[in-house]
Amino acid sequence: MGSLSKNTILASKKFEAARKNLSNLKWVFSFSGKSEEYISYFRMFSSLQNFSDSVEHLSKSAEPLEGMWEVLRPDTQNVLTRETVDNAKLEIDSAQKLLYIAQADFGGVNQKHIPEKYRSYLTNYGDYMNTLQQNLDLTSKIIGETATVLGVDEETTYIVWFQNSNEIRPTGGFIGSYGLLTFNKGKLKDLKIDDIYNPDGQILLRNIKTTPPEVILKYLEEDRLYLRNSNWDPDFPKAAGVFNDLFYKIDGQRVDGYIAVDLKFVEGILKATGPVFLAAYNEEINAENLYERTQYHSDFNYVNGSDQKRSFLTILGSKLLEKMFSLPKDKLPSLLAETEKSLDEKHLLINLNDGALNEVLKEKNWSGQVVPVGGDYLYVVNSNLGGTKANYFVKNNVDYEISSMTRDGVLRANLKLTYTHTGESMAWPGGPYKDHVRVLVQKGAKLTGAEFIGAAGKTVDVFKDIGVGRPNGYDVFSYDIVVNPKEAVSLVLKYDLAENLNVTKDKSSYSLYVQKQPGTDADPFNFTFVPPFGTEIVKASKELDILNNMITNTSGLRRDVNYFIELR
Repeated sequence: MGSLSKNTILASKKFEAARKNLSNLKWVFSFSGKSEEYISYFRMFSSLQNFSDSVEHLSKSAEPLEGMWEVLRPDTQNVLTRETVDNAKLEIDSAQKLLYIAQADFGGVNQKHIPEKYRSYLTNYGDYMNTLQQNLDLTSKIIGETATVLGVDEETTYIVWFQNSNEIRPTGGFIGSYGLLTFNKGKLKDLKIDDIYNPDGQILLRNIKTTPPEVILKYLEEDRLYLRNSNWDPDFPKAAGVFNDLFYKIDGQRVDGYIAVDLKFVEGILKATGPVFLAAYNEEINAENLYERTQYHSDFNYVNGSDQKRSFLTILGSKLLEKMFSLPKDKLPSLLAETEKSLDEKHLLINLNDGALNEVLKEKNWSGQVVPVGGDYLYVVNSNLGGTKANYFVKNNVDYEISSMTRDGVLRANLKLTYTHTGESMAWPGGPYKDHVRVLVQKGAKLTGAEFIGAAGKTVDVFKDIGVGRPNGYDVFSYDIVVNPKEAVSLVLKYDLAENLNVTKDKSSYSLYVQKQPGTDADPFNFTFVPPFGTEIVKASKELDILNNMITNTSGLRRDVNYFIELR
């Protein structure tokens, strides 16, 4: 950063000199009737000078934080102080103010007075300033709180769920293990990872009774809620709240936030860190064999239980976190890239106690909340309640069609969920896939039909068997499905969208938000839109192709998608 600071100081001085020289020539521009050109040139040099000064302050802000990773590592003596953070924030605030001035000056530049060969550079310069300003706004907002999260002022503790997505649950998978991360003065002070069955054993021992969701009571036949089943709500902050209340009754410890990871996240981190060796199993785990080895070590007598199954994920999680926090600095870019990808694709969820940083997580949809939207909404949430790891073998496919063949503008949905079990055996950890599926849709939807298509192709009317509720501000339709190995079944739901989504003269558009379930990876999503009778599609999101006045699109659901269609 030192060389960057020197270069920006040099650039600032040159632009300042250019501006002064231009000022000396102001009379020439005035005399020749080119005052507007003078103003454009003057503001351009002024903008460049302020921009250079802004970058100088930004480089200074990075200097005290450059060693942050060294501080974070538990194998160093470095600590982070509030003074260091406050100094960095002052530099960022100065950079921010100077950048605002640079943008204002640039706004006064009439580009027609700038030689044509330089105009494309001006466009890039303006875009770059806008992007930098957005990043500075964000950094200024969260830098102080990031220090708080890392325990600069007082110790902070976070719980990490290690979820096995081979046994899918609403927030990403079955919670087989959990970890307690403690930070003090920016440093990872303590790391404890334990099997979830240990605190769950205390629930039974102390007779702690919390009423479980009705579905869990019915299928798992458990008269109380255990931590391993507490992630039942598809809204991660709410699920974390349930876990937190229960964990406090057991441990009495208060925590500052929750983190949830699944196997896909672990795979990405292994790509960045390289393989880890588990001495207890005398084998190396890497990104290529992770899923297979996890499934292999799940192979035990499910009825009697086994410490071996539990210890595999616990040991793997512990070794992985140890390796993450001891990575050399040159591998950080790869680690950060994999982390951001996992956040975008919901293989990593983070929910902190209130604050600006948590608001940023919500804005980016990184906190795992059920996203509130006003248009059409679809969120398919599958939950494996069979005690198997069958999701290793099960492929999900979603077909969603919106149509309206009448003049009333009512939009009708046809949703088909297909589950294909590629497993060969009924033996554990595979075997039957017993799934409780919930479909969250915009409130006000009216269910008009429901069919179940069995493995033999027989269609059964299950309209009366569909559960209906309204959690998290949406309507929900639910149903229980069993898929055996080598079989494929489908559930078809037909419903009218909420009345406020009708296409009318005053509302000639349609929007759809599809939320991806954590723990899933690129499930095929097929979307079809047939406009109401007498209307025409005139515009659609860039991902959607318009053909013969209808839209068909197939994609892998790696992250949430948001579609918009304009009609006339």
